[in-house]
Amino acid sequence: MKYSYRYIIENRRPQNANWARKIGDKYVLMTVISKALSPVPVYVFLNIGLHPDTITLASFFFVILSFIFFIGGNALLAVLAMLIFALLDSVDGDMARCTRPTKYGGILDSFGADLFYALMPLGVGYYLFSKDVAVIGFSPVCILLVSALVSLSFILYRLINTKVLKFRQSLNDDSVNHSAVAKDSLNAKGLVRLLEWYRHVLLRGNFFSEPGLIFWFAVLLLLNADSILAWYLVAVLLYNLGYLLTNFVGAYVFFKSIDKVDKSNRII
Repeated sequence: MKYSYRYIIENRRPQNANWARKIGDKYVLMTVISKALSPVPVYVFLNIGLHPDTITLASFFFVILSFIFFIGGNALLAVLAMLIFALLDSVDGDMARCTRPTKYGGILDSFGADLFYALMPLGVGYYLFSKDVAVIGFSPVCILLVSALVSLSFILYRLINTKVLKFRQSLNDDSVNHSAVAKDSLNAKGLVRLLEWYRHVLLRGNFFSEPGLIFWFAVLLLLNADSILAWYLVAVLLYNLGYLLTNFVGAYVFFKSIDKVDKSNRII
């Protein structure tokens, strides 16, 4: 075998992971489960000659398949396809770290998250709508609308994040740390600590991002806890609206900090 099991175990995790990634790998439940199961498929796929990007593309298929099963009303198969996606989403990254990843591998992998966020909440909402699930204050139509807004809020967040990231990368002047200036501006308003708790990887990862959504969608659907699942979609929407607001505020403060630095430089 070209790749030994020991080699895979030793090399499948990022060597220079930031603190958020380390905490997520240890304490985000769905990530822990995926990482525990991934070494065997990584070993098999690498030694039969599959490329990490092939696994990434295969994971897209299971997202779409899960959505189709939700629309068709088959929750069991939908959950199974969603869990396979979660496993493959972990496997492709582990494979890439054991081999030489392509330059576009990370971008390709992000498309899977885009598909998941665009389709899964909406698929779950439609499944609840098809079962005529209603909770206090929310009719089946309202729950379907909430699920659509959840998907939309995720897409908007990712678009905003991409735009701001591209703008940061376009800055050629490294003489001033604009992020630090922006953070100082927020410190003056006493918002940093609140934002850190609100956006903490343990809260977001376990409940309001891809790993948490997969875990709770699967658990609640398998337990037939449809009413709790409906309330969970409402909670995700409320959290996402807050997350969007903090992103808008953060982007605004960041842009203002750049204006402040530029004006200071012109005065000098």
